[in-house]
Amino acid sequence: MEWGFSKFISKKILLDPSNGYLMNDNCVFGAEVFVLKREAITENLSLESCIAPYKRDWKIANFSKLGHEWKSKEFSVGGHKWAIYLYPKGYEESAGQHVSVFLGFIGSGICTPSKKVNASFTIRIKSQINCQHIQLIETHWFSGSINDWGTFSFVDLATINDPKKGFIVNDCCLLDIKMTVKGVAQVSPQ
Repeated sequence: MEWGFSKFISKKILLDPSNGYLMNDNCVFGAEVFVLKREAITENLSLESCIAPYKRDWKIANFSKLGHEWKSKEFSVGGHKWAIYLYPKGYEESAGQHVSVFLGFIGSGICTPSKKVNASFTIRIKSQINCQHIQLIETHWFSGSINDWGTFSFVDLATINDPKKGFIVNDCCLLDIKMTVKGVAQVSPQ
């Protein structure tokens, strides 16, 4: 029903009078919409029954020596393959500022642009000295065209590297996921 950007323009740029976005305390927003092909569609949803959520823990050694990306081994939830992607020094706009983390849909043979999987998940980096964990809680539809979901700014580098916070101890980081596949939808033209 909706689609957008969580960080469209910075407040600093918006409020700077030399940029011309804000005039007399007014700002005008617009959008162009193009309908490429109009067709009726139906969506068949099968709900998955899962007794307990999938849980998995990783101990990531030599955290300070990790390269651009750490990828978990593939794991299976609800008959679908998944992986965690962790960017210890950030990804794209958060590079050098934050740790980025994403859940990636690897596949199952069923996800095409007309089929999609709904999953709820919690990804955490655990404090090893207290219960003040950092977590991302999401529910998202994954498909052949949208095969990962997460955040560029999971935790800032100063926080994760602060020894008093306990996220990195003896150069090790503890990461976990709790996940449930809620359903699978098939979208087809009528």
